[in-house]
Amino acid sequence: MKAIKPASLSMLRFITLACLLASLVGCGQTMDARKLAMQTLQARTLELAEKFHDCERSSTTSAPALLARSQCLVFTTPENPAAPQGRQLQLQVMVIPSVRQFPEPDPFVILVGGPGQAATVDALPVIPFFQSIRQDRDIVLVDQRGTGKLSPFDCEFGNEEEVSRNIALLLELQTQYLRDCLAAIEAEPEYYTTDIAAQDLDAIRNYLGYNQLNLWGISYGTRVALAYLKYFPDNTRTVVIDGVAPPGVLPLEAARDSAVALQNVLALCAAETACANAFPELQVHYDELVAKYVEPINIRVLDQKTGQKKATELQAAEIQSSLFTLLYSRETTRLIPLFIEQLYQENFQMLTAISDVETGVNVGMYYSVLCSEDIPLFDENELAAAAGESGLPFYDRLVLPRVEACKVWPSRKLEQEFFAPVVSDKPVLIFSATQDPVTPQRWGEQVAATLGNSRHLIAKGVGHGVFGYGCATNLIAELVDTAQVQNLDATCLEKLATRPFFVSPGGSAVVDD
Repeated sequence: MKAIKPASLSMLRFITLACLLASLVGCGQTMDARKLAMQTLQARTLELAEKFHDCERSSTTSAPALLARSQCLVFTTPENPAAPQGRQLQLQVMVIPSVRQFPEPDPFVILVGGPGQAATVDALPVIPFFQSIRQDRDIVLVDQRGTGKLSPFDCEFGNEEEVSRNIALLLELQTQYLRDCLAAIEAEPEYYTTDIAAQDLDAIRNYLGYNQLNLWGISYGTRVALAYLKYFPDNTRTVVIDGVAPPGVLPLEAARDSAVALQNVLALCAAETACANAFPELQVHYDELVAKYVEPINIRVLDQKTGQKKATELQAAEIQSSLFTLLYSRETTRLIPLFIEQLYQENFQMLTAISDVETGVNVGMYYSVLCSEDIPLFDENELAAAAGESGLPFYDRLVLPRVEACKVWPSRKLEQEFFAPVVSDKPVLIFSATQDPVTPQRWGEQVAATLGNSRHLIAKGVGHGVFGYGCATNLIAELVDTAQVQNLDATCLEKLATRPFFVSPGGSAVVDD
């Protein structure tokens, strides 16, 4: 993990040597807890030197230079915590060392979303946002059980693009894919849930020699962060949760929130002079599009990969799925009115560009979480009623496939404690955004109610994920540095605002700063 790599040295010998050399520390009764924790970390780093190896890189690796300075190891843990001698899992761990030679004993841990993303892959692009934190602290990435290259859910789920336009066929093939996957794997999917993932994270903390953790979670990663805070409060120093996703959000509430977010975008366009002038019939045209494509219609589009025209089908559910994707980002949300009007004019090329976006989510792990932590919170009557709920255009894509999948994928009844609100006085910084389609501010308000030492900040005009906008990263760095959340000056976030919409492929009619 560090550049030092001598022969193995026991922790006692290392601390004794450090005491002899560091007269200012003194040792024994005069050594304060933090200095002791730092020395313990360095001793453990030496002990683990031979366990770490260079992290693998490929031609598609994000941030290869950063990866070259990092160290990786594989951590082994029981699949079922109640059967420690049973099937074992291997989890990929990456440590991006601090710039300072001797780091603080509490690293910064990035918890990614999905559920189903792999931190050692999907977190790499966000590391540059936290360079100031890395000056004094290691950054630790852990591929949550069920994710990454070591996932036991190495299943082929077919080409969704070929079937996604026919919901009945999609559901039929999805069921077959899931059954084939279950028949091919040895893993027991019911043990790939958030509560056990929190146990894994603490076991890795202890193994690496860290004193406490500073957690930053985004989207589903907020659920992991809150679970860790609940189960391991003494080992938690600070928490930042960005786009809060407590249990029960997926998929029904996400569909409802996305429907609200889309209507908000249409209303914002109507209130913006340039957008309203460019698209005066936006709401009407959207409604007509949905009605027109209730049944699939044959169209021809340019294939992004081959550059050739190809025949395909377009259905309302696909239009709505694409809109859901656009709602995620502050930047792509600005394209929604133009996107709707382009489709209305039968220009379908924007549609193909959006459908080519890849998520990097492990499907098996995704359903392991969803089927134990979200779907059980909705009874069958509520789900049945939602199918006919007015103003819920995303039901066929966001809700129905997940409900049907959980009839096949194994689940586990979790303890009621897991679903109970997290009560803590640890410093917690909560970010929500006004245009977030899946984790709106109401979820942040819900968890803040029982977090006595928390701040809930709202970013205007931002979609899913606040950390990359305005001064958010500065606030995160200050919290990690001071472990004080109430003293943060968050007025800098007030500079954020809703950005003007694109009224043509060339951009907006308003100067964008």
